Amino acid sequence: MSKKYCSSKIYSEEVNLSSSTNASINPRCRVTYTRLPVLLSVRDVQIDLQSCIELCDDLYEIKRVKKEVYITQCKLMVNCGKVDPVNPDKGYGKLFLTGYIEKNIEYAVAGKPGCNGQIMVGAIKHATVKVPFSTATEIDYIQKPVIECRENGKEINYFTKCNKSIDCSCGGFEMGNSKCEWDFADKIIYIEKPFCRLAEARIFDADQAIDSEEVGGKDYGYDNYNEFAEYDEFEEYGKEKCKKHGKDDKCENVCQTQEFKFKKHHKIVERMVAYLKIELYQEQLVYLDK
Repeated sequence: MSKKYCSSKIYSEEVNLSSSTNASINPRCRVTYTRLPVLLSVRDVQIDLQSCIELCDDLYEIKRVKKEVYITQCKLMVNCGKVDPVNPDKGYGKLFLTGYIEKNIEYAVAGKPGCNGQIMVGAIKHATVKVPFSTATEIDYIQKPVIECRENGKEINYFTKCNKSIDCSCGGFEMGNSKCEWDFADKIIYIEKPFCRLAEARIFDADQAIDSEEVGGKDYGYDNYNEFAEYDEFEEYGKEKCKKHGKDDKCENVCQTQEFKFKKHHKIVERMVAYLKIELYQEQLVYLDK
């Protein structure tokens, strides 16, 4: 049976080189203050996880695992940490982290034995799983965040001496706090919200197969024979090789007495320890020394 291969064409062209020179910079003003991200804290957060993964195929062994970390929520509560009795002015906060570890598992499938159970032939597949996590940790500030609370509204009272016949629209004659005018003052200061940066991740994991079954030998079958049909000719090839060496059709290879037995696994228990280096920043007004 002939195999068809797709053909592709590649076109390329040379890119012309353009000349460039250093441009002059003319600052309009000499700024001594600017708004920059200020580092509040750097923390190594330890996260311990245990999960169970059930693959779609019978597993023979794991070949390779590639891991990535993703943070979906990073919320800093700036002023709810502990109080240091020695240094009451030192600030602490609480950081809430939510995310997941994405694992791409490359594994060998427990496939179909060939040559009267002497070998086991299986495919190499991969599966991607997401292991969620959620945790909270205390934050020790290097630089305290800028915190401004909203002040309660203030009311301005006016003294009045009201004469109904002249200037009072309320009626009657009264002296004291005006009941016809109400003035209020509110002070609202808007600050920049602290934000996180995932600077580094170190992940250690140990995978253990469970729900295992010992199989193998001539009687071992496989649910999907069509997937491994290309290996069915292996035995016929071995018989033809025997004929060339002067042996009869009923010759048996020395290895045929050693049937290939192995364990296939249905589930994996994984234990992970992740260390996440989290940097916390807040944009603040910073003085630049000339």
